[in-house]
Amino acid sequence: MSFEVFVTRLADGAAAPLDRAVVCEVLDPFTVARDGESLVVRTPDGGEADVRVRADCVTFHRFGGAGVMDLLSVLLDRLGAVLIVPGGPFLVHREGDAAQVATDMRESSGWPVVVAPGGAALERGMRGAP
Repeated sequence: MSFEVFVTRLADGAAAPLDRAVVCEVLDPFTVARDGESLVVRTPDGGEADVRVRADCVTFHRFGGAGVMDLLSVLLDRLGAVLIVPGGPFLVHREGDAAQVATDMRESSGWPVVVAPGGAALERGMRGAP
């Protein structure tokens, strides 16, 4: 995919700090290049993504492949985070994580919160498919 998506935790309508140790545990085994906050991850199926890791957000850019989608899913699950897709929707790994997206955020954006447990479900959610 050629756009950016954002992995973050939300509290009171704002980004909250992520557990950096968890981010490293999930991404490090797949990291093939690193320059400060910027990484390139590659999955066994040849999927690849440019990733930027910050205290409150992990950004995936120029990504593709089922393995990368699975990696995103694991990251969401382990962090209890929300995947923000520009233009919507908000994607979460499990129903309980949907509460992070405040009602006013949903209403003002018009974006739904979609539960997507797994890489294939995330990809369908990003594409707006059920």
